[in-house]
Order: sequence, then structure tokens, then C-alpha cells
Amino acid sequence: MKYLDKHPIKLNESFKNTNEEILDFFIDYYDEDPNNFKIEDVLLYDNKEVKKVSPYLKEPSKYKKAKLVTVKVDKPSGPLYNMSNFSNSLETLQNILSDLERFYDITDEEVNYKIVTDYTGVKIQFLVVGDVVSNDASKVKVIDELLKEFKNMYVKRGFRPSTRGNWVEIKTSAKKSWSGYGDYSIDLRDLWNRIINGQITLDNLPMERYRDLVEWFNKVTSNNLSVETLGGDHQFVIRLK
Repeated sequence: MKYLDKHPIKLNESFKNTNEEILDFFIDYYDEDPNNFKIEDVLLYDNKEVKKVSPYLKEPSKYKKAKLVTVKVDKPSGPLYNMSNFSNSLETLQNILSDLERFYDITDEEVNYKIVTDYTGVKIQFLVVGDVVSNDASKVKVIDELLKEFKNMYVKRGFRPSTRGNWVEIKTSAKKSWSGYGDYSIDLRDLWNRIINGQITLDNLPMERYRDLVEWFNKVTSNNLSVETLGGDHQFVIRLK
């Protein structure tokens, strides 16, 4: 369904209420515009901080699976201030607070919500919290080993990669890219995006020197992990998630 923002990591913990049951409480907002309602899988760390879902969890017992629910309730048309508009209606806010109160009364969920205002309008965000994450949801050892292999591949290529958690950073200094535009980090991102997108495979190797990179990528995906490329000027970052 369109309102679900799913993540490939499966934590296998149960919730008191399914996504469909949560949607039922706010169906009027969804029927008005499907973009008004979104459920995103997140993690609640130590009951204090909401974090993105990740397989890199060093202390799984401190994490609970959670759902971050966002309901857009109004597109204000009042005077503009700090990139957002004032609202002219109290009824809109009263209605969503009544719906939220009813949701908590019936579902027995713990109250965790906030009101967000930005240039897109007024939104309510709230948490639905599930069970503690199981130990097998964490892939710290697997990721550490894979990133060690990745780092060694680029040490042999003359770089000095550094590892931080579930990502590796490569500084490219001022070395020019093959195209002549920008620095060499552009070439690294382009190469890895082509591997990730399936343009470079073991059956379609433009150069033999890419073989170990593709084999490493295949090992990552065989462990049900994905690769993300990041970075900026003179910086290339690869992250496993």
C-alpha cells in the first residue's frame, strides 16, 4: 500500500496493532489524500531516542521495534512566517487531537506524539512501539567482516580507507576524475552505482580489475544487506544497511 514506508530489514517483532488497523483510525485523512498518511519502520533506542532501522545494532536488547506514524492534517493559508504559514482554524487541530485520543484509548498504546509545522503544513507524528529487537536482527559481526574486506580492497588500490560503524570513508584528495570534472570521488560513486544497479556484473565486466569488487557486492547481497553510496567533494562513503 502507498502509505507504507517499508524497510528491507525484517525484525520479526509483533505489535498490538497492524498497519491496517492504525490506518483505520485515520482513514478520513488518507481518503482525502493518500500522501497525508505514512507509516515508517523505525527503532526506539533505550526508550529515549528514535533511530532509523539498521542491521548494525551492537546492543539489540536496548532497541525496540517501532512505527513512526505521520498524519498531515492541514495546509494553512494564513500569513507566512519562517517558511511556514499560520493556521486559521482551531477545528482542524481539535479534530486530529480527538482522533489521536480515541486511538490511544482504544488501542492501549503508550502516548508519544508531537505536532510538526513546516512549509508543507501541519502534521501529527506519533510512535507505536513493539517488542524488544531479537539478537538475530543484528548483523554487526557480518558487517564488520564485510567492511574489513572492502577496506583491504582499497588499501591495495593505494587508498587509506577508514571504518566507522557500518560505513567506510575514502578520502580522494585532489585527484582529478577520469572525466576531468571534479575529483576522483565522482568516479568511485559512478562505479559503485553501476555495480549496485546491475550494470556491472561478473558476466559483464568491462575490466578484470573490477572482479573483486563485484564478488564483494554479491557477498553483501547474499547476506540480505544492501549498499548505499554517499559522500561529497574529495570524499567517497559506502554504507551497508
